[in-house]
Amino acid sequence: MAFTSWRGVVGCIKPTLRPGGLEELIRMLPEGIGVLPLFLNISHGTTDEFKRATAPYEPLVRQLADAGCDLIHPEGAPPFMLLGFKGEASLLKKWEKEYKLPFFTSGSNHVRALHALKAKKILGATYFVGGINDLFAKYFVEAGFDVLGMEGIKVDFDKVGSSRPSRSTPTSSGPSSSMARPMRSICSAPAGACCRSSICWSRTWACRWCIRGRRAAGRCSCGSRCASR
Repeated sequence: MAFTSWRGVVGCIKPTLRPGGLEELIRMLPEGIGVLPLFLNISHGTTDEFKRATAPYEPLVRQLADAGCDLIHPEGAPPFMLLGFKGEASLLKKWEKEYKLPFFTSGSNHVRALHALKAKKILGATYFVGGINDLFAKYFVEAGFDVLGMEGIKVDFDKVGSSRPSRSTPTSSGPSSSMARPMRSICSAPAGACCRSSICWSRTWACRWCIRGRRAAGRCSCGSRCASR
């Protein structure tokens, strides 16, 4: 039996057991949208662990589709961004064809939001250090952005949730990405998903959540051109 909510249901797959993100998502969603969360247990935050992490999403994606979700959001930037922008897009296209549902990831949502803001040059900030930031930067280069740098904040993976998003934190003494250009940089912590702006989210959800009243020619029931297609 598939349960529902009067405005639809979003299924999300959380990559870790870290609290906080689910609560933030629910606060941003309009009234009437149900949330069905499932969880992986990525615990160490290493590059090798992230490279293996897309396969465990598969059975959870199927479970959410079978549960009657209207949209599925496999969360976690690193597992999908390590596939590259084109690799991630190919996987999402495969899932959308198989399950006849819209999908988006943390990375693809940021790309959509940055395009909506007409951004051309970006500076990324993550809570990782080392070569993994080069892979994040490459993802955004493939998406068409001029990446000025991908800076890392050294923080233990299990302590990320202890930092306040509103607090400005200097990055480490030097750029953690080889693509970084010399600059004085300040970033907001935590920044594992590059930004968690409610403005970006609201722009995306305004189009995404016309599920029950979606009109022809790719237009949302709100009357605006749907950015999801």
